[in-house]
Amino acid sequence: MKNKKLFITFLFLLTKGNIMAQQQMYICRAGQADAYKVNRTTQLDIATDSFRIRQQPAYAIEEIDSIVFRRPALPVRELGWWGNLTDGQSLYKAQLREEIIGIDPFDYDVLFIITAQAGICQSVRCELHFSEQWMCYMFWKFEAEGIDSTGDPYIYVKETATGPRRFEVWVTNHPVLPDGSIWSQDSTMLWSDCSKLLAGRPMEDVQVIVEAWVHQPPKQEENPNYPYY
Repeated sequence: MKNKKLFITFLFLLTKGNIMAQQQMYICRAGQADAYKVNRTTQLDIATDSFRIRQQPAYAIEEIDSIVFRRPALPVRELGWWGNLTDGQSLYKAQLREEIIGIDPFDYDVLFIITAQAGICQSVRCELHFSEQWMCYMFWKFEAEGIDSTGDPYIYVKETATGPRRFEVWVTNHPVLPDGSIWSQDSTMLWSDCSKLLAGRPMEDVQVIVEAWVHQPPKQEENPNYPYY
């Protein structure tokens, strides 16, 4: 009940416009805090017992200790979109879990570094950061090299001004490994320049596509009810 009241208060702050532009929000749970940049237009998907900020993994309401707008005395992990999405540099941050048969699961950090001018994407660099070199090697060996590049189609849907929808099919090997990218390894990091795939697009589209790469759904044959985003 306490957490539900907390969540209702949080929704009240959002809907009443008490969150100022580019303010930081901290979701505290399990001894750490996830930090997001939020404003009055932040996309929030609400379910009965959970909520989601854009396409980041959903938070179970009952697992949340508190939601605050000042940095707490806890380890902080930044997630989601940061920086200037219109002019200058912006970042997209996420943490994913890799599961390979026969190996203990491990987490790794995803970072997209994007530059924009007048709301149009100019360049994109993707970095995957691992805590140990063997994790980087295993990910590269079994995921980047081990999956057919003609794998899962990811369908991006956009509403047009005239009504009909425009569909684009993006073929991806694995989360954050868009097809056609050339990947390089630098110690415990994999990186790729994705500019040729996204440069020249409006940043609103870039946000959707980057989140699709990072949080793409399971294979379509495993989840036929999730045919598009």
